[in-house]
Amino acid sequence: MLSCTPGEFRLNSNNRFQEVAKKISVVLLNGVLLVAMPACASVNLGRDSMPTMVEVTIFPQEPRQTMEGFGASSRVWDDPHVSNAGSTSVPAAAQENVLTLLYTDLGLTRMRPVLDGGVEPINDNVDPAAFDWTKFHFEWKRTDAHISLVEQARAKGMTTFFVSPVTLEAWMTEDNPDEYVEWALAIMLRWRDRGVELPYFSIINEPGYKRSGIWSAEWMRTVVKRLGARMRQEGFRTMLVIPDDLNPAEAYKRASVVLRDSKARRYVGALAYHLYDTKETELAHDLAHMRNLAAEYGIPIWMTEFSVPNDMTFSGAMEWMKIIHKLVATYDVSAVDYMWGFFGAWERNHTILSIEFLDGKYVQHHVGPLYYLTGQFSKFVRPGQVRVETHSSSQDLLVTAYKSGAQSVIVAINAGQEDRRVNVTVTDAVAPLHFSAIRTTVREFWSELEPIASDTSTFNVALPAQSVTTYRGGSIDSAGTLSGVGIKKSAQ
Repeated sequence: MLSCTPGEFRLNSNNRFQEVAKKISVVLLNGVLLVAMPACASVNLGRDSMPTMVEVTIFPQEPRQTMEGFGASSRVWDDPHVSNAGSTSVPAAAQENVLTLLYTDLGLTRMRPVLDGGVEPINDNVDPAAFDWTKFHFEWKRTDAHISLVEQARAKGMTTFFVSPVTLEAWMTEDNPDEYVEWALAIMLRWRDRGVELPYFSIINEPGYKRSGIWSAEWMRTVVKRLGARMRQEGFRTMLVIPDDLNPAEAYKRASVVLRDSKARRYVGALAYHLYDTKETELAHDLAHMRNLAAEYGIPIWMTEFSVPNDMTFSGAMEWMKIIHKLVATYDVSAVDYMWGFFGAWERNHTILSIEFLDGKYVQHHVGPLYYLTGQFSKFVRPGQVRVETHSSSQDLLVTAYKSGAQSVIVAINAGQEDRRVNVTVTDAVAPLHFSAIRTTVREFWSELEPIASDTSTFNVALPAQSVTTYRGGSIDSAGTLSGVGIKKSAQ
């Protein structure tokens, strides 16, 4: 668990979502559990209740990292891990609904298929340059079912995917790196034979975690060079994700060694880490090390797996918002992935969308506060947008901004316990300005607000306590509307 002083991560379980349970109506519609809330009572945002005006400044002329989207890890539909039963079944119609909710309505663009061992349970032969295909097993969740799931998700809007092996084969050691290279290349070839070329491939999930076997930086440097060379010989454009490690400290140990070797570095497409098993006193230092390493070599940073406690509650989900903000605004992370996009009885939380099962058979699926709060980023902060510098006069008001051409997106998190009135100034803006706005609070999900128009480069807004509001627009000629980005009132 992460904790903090102001400005650092903090995870807690106060103010549970159940505090408004008596005001919630639950309806089952087409297998989806919908949560309906009455319209929020007007909030007193007058100056008497907010003596301090918060000043926020957006600097569009100061670009930072290019964003690469939001996503989650995935297991295949009939994996027993999903339902915690001997067999798992999810009807095709429910699969379509789940993926539509995640990749169309929520706007996720990334998927990280989790690959179990058993692809090559026994070494195929003593020659890592020659495949004995009879010894490889790609069926079901070892590869083929992941390919099918990726194709389903791509049809719904997913664009970036990369395999992350949970463990390597039991017979593999650091003494035979070429056997690993053969194994990884075999998986890539299987994907391509089935019509899908992997844009990215993670060497191994969490090489610094004992469950994965503890794989050294030197071993990783060797396999990156050798796998990269064989990929190019086979005509692959695939880039490698390293080290996809347990935390930033473990990631730095391996990534710094790999990147110092120019022959290895050419094959690295992203630096990735998780946020587990961290030392609170060292976390900021480790995150900064990874940020600086990425900047030195011009390689994007991905945070590829994490979840927060109590993510089924509103307060728990708000902690995830703070983490996204800190990763993006302070540590220049370009892509952020939650632990699971969908999951079931094995883990009832740690997932954006939860599936209910009875004896391994699908019953229904539902979403909660985590889904809607995540959407305040994922629906609007799209791949290719560039984060720009911002400044807030309040430590409780967390603001990031992004631009694409004349369009701007501003995400404002009021993490405090008081309502705030805020002056937002967009420097060098061409007035007049026009922004549409959408807000999520404990009582309202993706609520469309009145559009904002200003004849100057400054506009004034009211932000309720414990809320996330997203503004989209810019100059009056380039303003978009919320209806143009797929807001679905029925999802509320």
